[in-house]
Amino acid sequence: MCRQVENSVLPAPAVADALSHYVEARIHSDTDELRELQRSMVVTIAQPTYAIVDPVTLEVIRQAPKPLVDEELALDFLLPVP
Repeated sequence: MCRQVENSVLPAPAVADALSHYVEARIHSDTDELRELQRSMVVTIAQPTYAIVDPVTLEVIRQAPKPLVDEELALDFLLPVP
């Protein structure tokens, strides 16, 4: 599912435009330490998990309730820009 979203949803023009207001950061949770970091931030280790995080406080501002499998879900999550 991660690749599907990365290859078809995120590059869509409207989604790409919305994403241009953010800085992307990824946690590749392939170690216990990174899984725990992800769990501490978003209370899950499910993949993919999307969250908007304050860059100063690392507080999760918004977390997608489910994978962003289409443009509508992605835009609902990303807009309005905080």
